[in-house]
Amino acid sequence: MIRITKFIIIYLITPLSVGLLLSLGANLFFCNGSNGHLTNLTIDLASILISAIFVSLILDKNQKIIWKETNNKIKTRIHRLINFYITIIRIWLNYSIDDVFPEEIDPNDLDLVTKTMVDFAKNVLLQNFDNRSKGDVKWNEIFEGVYDSKIKYIGIKHVEKIIDRLLTRYNDKISPELFSRLLDFDQSVDFVIMDYVTIPEFFNDPDFTDIYQNTWRDYTSRELKKALATTIAMYEILNNPKMND
Repeated sequence: MIRITKFIIIYLITPLSVGLLLSLGANLFFCNGSNGHLTNLTIDLASILISAIFVSLILDKNQKIIWKETNNKIKTRIHRLINFYITIIRIWLNYSIDDVFPEEIDPNDLDLVTKTMVDFAKNVLLQNFDNRSKGDVKWNEIFEGVYDSKIKYIGIKHVEKIIDRLLTRYNDKISPELFSRLLDFDQSVDFVIMDYVTIPEFFNDPDFTDIYQNTWRDYTSRELKKALATTIAMYEILNNPKMND
């Protein structure tokens, strides 16, 4: 989306600046500043240019105010998606909520909650992912829903729905870099669901002594891990100071 201010700069301020320089140069170098018509034209162009710059600055400021609330709402939705996915992986890998929050924090402080969960994902989940995922984990909870403190989390199929909603509803309001990460996330989640749909018994009633089953589940685990790394990258993009300018 091209901002109004960018449009003004390209199609108004730039041509005015060129016209002003040409008029000023013609008056100084060819008429020694004595041509009244060129002088008046130069003054008029300078006045219009100053007005255009002023309007551009005001519009840019207003645009930032208008879009700030929208961007914050989109950021909140993506933060909740990140939290949701990390929670699914955390429970699947047999970590308790106390492992994430050893000290009590305000659950309404979404920024702090998300930062804490992402730090846990980066420093604990990713570091121990390979060993934990090869153990006797409850695979069916990834797909059919996991439970924690009497709260039901629907599972990775719900994650796919949230991603699809973000991509279709807010695609023109999300930065290209973040949109690309969402596509990566969507691709990994889609691979995981397809693995499950293809041979669901490998996950619903797993045999951990079967080498072929273990190889299949290891492939699925790699996609789950890739998706986890993508959520961390998404968080870092969302919270980059440049994104909040």
